[in-house]
Amino acid sequence: AMTAIATSHDRREGGRWTPLQSAKNTLLYLCARAAIAALSPLPRRWLRAIGRALGWVAYAVLPGPRRTTHENLARAMPALSATERTRLARQVYIELGSHLADTVALLSPRHDLRVLPIEPSSRRVLDAAAAEGRGVVFISAHLGPWEAVAGSLVAAGVALTAIAREGYDARFTKVFDRLRGRLGVRAIYRGRPGADVGIIRTLRRGGVLAIPMDLRS
Repeated sequence: AMTAIATSHDRREGGRWTPLQSAKNTLLYLCARAAIAALSPLPRRWLRAIGRALGWVAYAVLPGPRRTTHENLARAMPALSATERTRLARQVYIELGSHLADTVALLSPRHDLRVLPIEPSSRRVLDAAAAEGRGVVFISAHLGPWEAVAGSLVAAGVALTAIAREGYDARFTKVFDRLRGRLGVRAIYRGRPGADVGIIRTLRRGGVLAIPMDLRS
């Protein structure tokens, strides 16, 4: 029942916001844009310190997501003690804050992408697959600074197109487009008309289609 209620308000699923949701989401968007404008020009080390602090605060004040994190860690790493899970969960949130800071930095022309290295053996496998001329389906874990991973592949000459999901607020999707456009990453939004055609065209022209595994694509 709760899933049905949530879906009914999700615009990506054809739902509608209530007036209260519309006002709340507009306030969140304006706050986010103001924060990006104010913070993105700051030195990267300052941004990372702010991001890590924000991650720590999120862990402390969001009991629902924190509980989910602990439950998932218990499933994935049952050998860890409760103390070890708590320490790891907190570190996850702090690292997520760092990645958020790095992403915000990339929205400013002051900061360039720090290109991540690609292992030579992995690059050889990717080049061999692309050389067959039928396109490549690149299944990727959605871990760490994924936008930087995608941007690094493009910087290395990989013709990458990523399957993405629209933001719950279309205004945030425009922010994603701005970031990905600066990095040269093309995106196909799975909920938009013509997404299936875009996928086929990407593969037919020999492109690399990246699919993060946590998207039901």
